[in-house]
Amino acid sequence: MSLASVASVTAAENKCSFLPANEGPPFSVQLPVGVLSHPLSDFPLEFRGISPIVTRAPLAFGETPRVTIQRYSQRPDVFYDSAENRVVFSAATCGDTGRHTGTKSATENRGYKEEETMSAATSGASTTSSRLWMWSTTALITALLGRHSSSASSSVVMAFGALLLTGFAGSASVVQAQDLHDDCEPVVQILVQAPAAYKGAVEICLEEIDDTAICPDPFPTYPTCNDPSPTCEVAVVGAGAGGLYAALRMVDEGVVDASDVCVFEMTERVGGRLMSLRGLGPEDNLVIDAGGYRTWPEFTPTAHALITEYLGIPMGCYDDSDPCQVYNIVDENGTKAGFTLFVEEMMQRLSDGGACFYPFHELKSIDRLVNFDVLGEAVVARQDAGVSVNTSAVTELYFSNGVNATAKLATILNVPQRPLLNIVRDSHFDDKGMLDAATLDALHSVQTVIATKLYLYYPRGHVFWHKLGLFSGDFEHEGDARNMLLAGRYHDGQVECDDPEDLDTCHGFLLAVYANDLSGNKAQYFRRYQRDRPEPVTIISNQDLEGREFLRHAHNQLMDYHLLYKRDAPYTGFQASQILANIQAPTWAVLSTWNTAIPWAGGAWHAWTDTSNIDLAKQPFVHDEIYVINEAFSLMHGWAEGSIKVADEVLQDHFGIARPWNFTVVDLNQIVRQTDSQECTATDTAQAQADTSRGADDGAAALLCFTGDAMVSMADGSFKAIGSVEVGDEVLTGGPNAQVGVVTETLYHPVNRQVPVAKLMTESHGELVGTPDHPVLHENEWVEFGLLPGETVVIKEQFVDAFYNLEIDGHLLDESLHSYMVHGMVASGLGDNPALNMRYPRQKEWKILAAGVNGIAGAAA
Repeated sequence: MSLASVASVTAAENKCSFLPANEGPPFSVQLPVGVLSHPLSDFPLEFRGISPIVTRAPLAFGETPRVTIQRYSQRPDVFYDSAENRVVFSAATCGDTGRHTGTKSATENRGYKEEETMSAATSGASTTSSRLWMWSTTALITALLGRHSSSASSSVVMAFGALLLTGFAGSASVVQAQDLHDDCEPVVQILVQAPAAYKGAVEICLEEIDDTAICPDPFPTYPTCNDPSPTCEVAVVGAGAGGLYAALRMVDEGVVDASDVCVFEMTERVGGRLMSLRGLGPEDNLVIDAGGYRTWPEFTPTAHALITEYLGIPMGCYDDSDPCQVYNIVDENGTKAGFTLFVEEMMQRLSDGGACFYPFHELKSIDRLVNFDVLGEAVVARQDAGVSVNTSAVTELYFSNGVNATAKLATILNVPQRPLLNIVRDSHFDDKGMLDAATLDALHSVQTVIATKLYLYYPRGHVFWHKLGLFSGDFEHEGDARNMLLAGRYHDGQVECDDPEDLDTCHGFLLAVYANDLSGNKAQYFRRYQRDRPEPVTIISNQDLEGREFLRHAHNQLMDYHLLYKRDAPYTGFQASQILANIQAPTWAVLSTWNTAIPWAGGAWHAWTDTSNIDLAKQPFVHDEIYVINEAFSLMHGWAEGSIKVADEVLQDHFGIARPWNFTVVDLNQIVRQTDSQECTATDTAQAQADTSRGADDGAAALLCFTGDAMVSMADGSFKAIGSVEVGDEVLTGGPNAQVGVVTETLYHPVNRQVPVAKLMTESHGELVGTPDHPVLHENEWVEFGLLPGETVVIKEQFVDAFYNLEIDGHLLDESLHSYMVHGMVASGLGDNPALNMRYPRQKEWKILAAGVNGIAGAAA
């Protein structure tokens, strides 16, 4: 039975009036700590001879469950039935106000005896029954009720969740008296509170560390609503970039009023996989983006225009590129402000217009109900505009905290793949005719990417990378389950200096690790440090032994790399040894691990595994006014751009709202065929051309490999079969002065079948066999192997057991040719690195699309 139905069942024609506040002051009772074995939404309540209005909410503070009796027509008795594990409210033995006389409860036939209970209002004695316990009551201070206003600044309770109406769920029951006095039925309004099921990163940090220099500032809050069964024109589930953008555009275009928009969010904040931690460091002035963090206008023009033009938010250059190519959000002083700011700004605009924000609301299931009564003017307006609308049904949304909402016009599901699949399963869409096998298969057509980011905080005088002259660029060093890998960026972490001329006054963060893959192999060292919680962020400090050892190990890895392994360093080994000898270990770290353990994310971003289902996956439930708007099912994985582009498409196709941009947005799709890491992909040429796509670290549809016997020129003048080359080997790049490069990845893909290959007879080592699309250097231009002009290249099918490829100097973006010599020819050594392929598009698909971008270049929203 829906919660709306409960309200109608409990309603009566003749209700008693609530007592004035001075005659019926609120009071509260504390529940036994272990009493809420049920979810908060399902905890059983029983009402004897009294009509209830019940709301539920997480506790703003403390751990002890509580029931607050806010208003009543006569003071009720409150009991805990330990045998049935339920709370009982009774008016039968209360002194009445002359408007009601006690009658036999409808529950008496179930074995309850009214004479076994005593009024908490008149006595502190316990019951004589072994089954019923009496709680003593305490007066509820006025400030507690003051917390339930709609003002975010004065409401702690409301900042943590809307008040929730009770519902029937399994054994959770509200039992109504059947014999009511003819005069009026007593009424009571109560609030049930328990610890929130979800704790955010800030609250967890303060509990574990209790240091404001380490723990971030609270996330921005917005006025919340206390309607336990709201009716909304537009319901947005998931307060991420795409969902809030869609809602804001609908409001700005007059499709709906902001007051008719409801935003439901599983966590306490907005942004989703954009997660800015602010107020860090001893001066509370450092910012970290634990998730997505930047725009790249050449490839993410929509997100960049949304931020800078539509919202008017300033952006600054992310790195030292000239001219600037990549941007992040800054404040009016040019200081890093956090990439989540643009999502927070959209929520603020909606909130200012009257939209309701419902934090801590996890959507469990969806239903479509026939209901002509709740269809509003917005539906008529859409019909008048020529937009087809299904006016025979509304969408019912059921949340884990007991709230259920009605969406009349549109439901926007701004949720990633894994939580979306959970909703679909619990909604039984197949039984309702809303899901078929093809749609389900389409929803399974993407794979989540696992990503890890690690920021290390170095105090004043110990920002060693600046002392070494390293202000921008990437670095990388392999690791394993016992040794932390390095995959960092000198320019990413925020560093502040009291005196820019004196590096001893600088302190701040180094991004030591930003690694990702589909299998999670690169995250293996960090898995055991991730806490068991629904948050991606774990803050590690030197206040405990485990934290100190983690920080010591990370520091040693960095010192060893910069002293022993850093190539093309702007310092000598002696200089490094002198500087690094005086550098102390970082004092704390922010570790963000985006994996399947995060229930509202399920990973960092997504990648297509099948391009044939894209259209269906992008709009699986549009016929039911349910719109999936998320990066997961977009043509731009790994960036907020994907979600925003899907929103534009939905708005234009289904609401007649044109895109506001003065540029053409190109659709760019990506594909990942493998599920293990670091593989060179092989497919037939026709399929490769049709896919026009690029995967994460597991290969793309492009053919960029050679057979294992291809001979590579090593730096020492020897030759080695490509199948035997190892990471760390030095090879000739084909550049001037016998330039040397380092192998940073070896890519391998077993084939074991007939595939198209390009074959060229060379003088040095005989026949070279490779994939037709692999770029080779010809007369100072990159040409695909199979298209070499004036050469005797044969394209034919042949059996291949495996293909191999190399990534050269993947840790250096601008300081290498990223190539290697094979059979005396210069071959592209960009490997499977999307950042390199983006910067140096050599292969046909990259040149045409210029954006097979994956999550290494950005993060999703």
